[in-house]
Amino acid sequence: MKFLKLFLFIFFTISCLTSYSQSSMSDWTFLKDCKLKYLDTEDTTAYVVIKNNHQTEYHENGKYFIKSTIKWFNEREYYMTMTEITLPDFPYSPGEKMKVKFDKIEKDTIYCTTIVRGNIYKGSFKILASSSQ
Repeated sequence: MKFLKLFLFIFFTISCLTSYSQSSMSDWTFLKDCKLKYLDTEDTTAYVVIKNNHQTEYHENGKYFIKSTIKWFNEREYYMTMTEITLPDFPYSPGEKMKVKFDKIEKDTIYCTTIVRGNIYKGSFKILASSSQ
């Protein structure tokens, strides 16, 4: 009986550690070629397309966009320089930089932190497509 309890304890511990390591040590390279849907904005059609060193955000069913260039620091962190903005009343201008860090992935949701002009924002996205899928 003690052996069975010990076996079950070790089995569940290894299972939990494996699950944790897979979610926290994910391969983030998919971010260089992906499509992400905003989950925490009023515009339910808003999404982002990242292709290597370029990012385009589409708003209101693609009517408006924000184009940016990207300088990657590592697989999950980059500086983004906004180059073209058609979104009305957007508080930032072309030439402004935003630091983006993807914090974690849970199932098909990815969480990030962005910093622009000293303002910190938390966001979440649904992963719609990536080159690794």
